Amino acid sequence: MNSKEITKNFGGLWRNPELKDYFFLVNPYFPEKNIIKELKSNLKNLVTQYPSNLKKQNILASKFLKVNHKKLIVCNGVSEIIKILPKVFEGKFGILTPTFNEYLDAIGKDKIHLSEVKNQNFSYSLDELYELANYCKNIILINPDNPSGNLILKRDLFVFLDYLKKNKKNLIIDESFIDFSNKDGANKMLTERIISKYKNLLIIKSIGKSYGVPGIRLGVVSSCNTEVLSKITKNLCIWNINSLAETFLEIMPKYTDLFEKSCKKLIKEREIFYKELTKINFLTPYPSFSNYILCKISKKFSSNFITEKLFKEGYIIKNLSKKIDINKGEFIRLSIRNRADNIGLINVLRKLC
Repeated sequence: MNSKEITKNFGGLWRNPELKDYFFLVNPYFPEKNIIKELKSNLKNLVTQYPSNLKKQNILASKFLKVNHKKLIVCNGVSEIIKILPKVFEGKFGILTPTFNEYLDAIGKDKIHLSEVKNQNFSYSLDELYELANYCKNIILINPDNPSGNLILKRDLFVFLDYLKKNKKNLIIDESFIDFSNKDGANKMLTERIISKYKNLLIIKSIGKSYGVPGIRLGVVSSCNTEVLSKITKNLCIWNINSLAETFLEIMPKYTDLFEKSCKKLIKEREIFYKELTKINFLTPYPSFSNYILCKISKKFSSNFITEKLFKEGYIIKNLSKKIDINKGEFIRLSIRNRADNIGLINVLRKLC
């Protein structure tokens, strides 16, 4: 078995406990053991009884995200919302690439305008977004972006939103990784004040990635545009969230401080991991505001070679050979795990130097 055979399953890595997961993008420091213990203690009820309706789940999510429940919808992972975006918004969508391919696949080539980021390190600013807005009505921004880790600051997004509002255009922000952008959470757009101010803003956020629970399939979407939220709700099934995910929403408010500490811990580990990667002579890591680091590989090796070499050593990583134009070079993406795992990976990479 090789890495391609495992990654094509898009999950189920518990069947391969011998592998260290540097492929999927989750918080390695959360949830902590008391949360798991609390879920386990009520497991029989959770698997034998129906979950509540969507309205109840929206109220539960609002209590820890601190956004009015009427401006919030709980979803079965962000992929559920991405698929229905073309049914909710009229006009063409625009997105900068390389990025999260789920948006490209779900929306379709006929409804999306792709604009390739020209900078060598795949960083971009408002200039590229303004240019993109010339070609479409709905701008999609993954912030921080995947796989680059690029971040557009909140103050710049306010300026861009005002511009789009004047031109009757919408901004769809995927904030799935925003909790890892800085230590004080200053870049978050998912707040009651911001959501209430911009009717042309829709925010999508994965709970699974940032809170380290991708297996329960949980996310949220938020806007003050009642027409948009109504269209989204009509496209969701009556029980789109299971009882385990609902209970996680319910207990999260008392663990908010621990979650914030876990994000700070990851940010600190990211700084250490990045510095160590710069010492690997065939890698060029790019600065990141998320829980992963994009690395360019020198001509000495290919991304396929590195991916399979690490796989044989017990590490599964993201090979970007099909995501980034080969003319730009060879790239891999490494998620960030705990210190011990990261040291182990660095030592394996050093052997290849």
